[in-house]
Amino acid sequence: MRSHHEGSYMWHEMPYDVDPDIWQRYYVMLENFVTLFSNRVMYVHGCVHLPVEPTREIRAVLYRLFIFNTPYSTYNLIRIQNFRLFFRRVEGQRDVVIQHLCVLPFPGGPSLYNEDRLWT
Repeated sequence: MRSHHEGSYMWHEMPYDVDPDIWQRYYVMLENFVTLFSNRVMYVHGCVHLPVEPTREIRAVLYRLFIFNTPYSTYNLIRIQNFRLFFRRVEGQRDVVIQHLCVLPFPGGPSLYNEDRLWT
């Protein structure tokens, strides 16, 4: 499990803590996904609350954190990993909070951020 905290990979790009418990829940979801939907496109859905504006660069860091925290062996069991994350700035927030996280075999609609086509 790789967390995001001061001194960690990509901290200089997004200097805000991410609750490490989210990755444990994510791993359980990954295991369930590859058991039920092997060789399918995997969409990571959720809502990301940020202490800063969700610029394209900040969103890319979050996408990369999910990829960084996805075990390499998972990529042998899925076609591709895409994201349907909704980002919003929350005034007064000090860290990154990821809510309503789920992993599904469908996108649930068009991309929320057209400039993020590489990830969505």
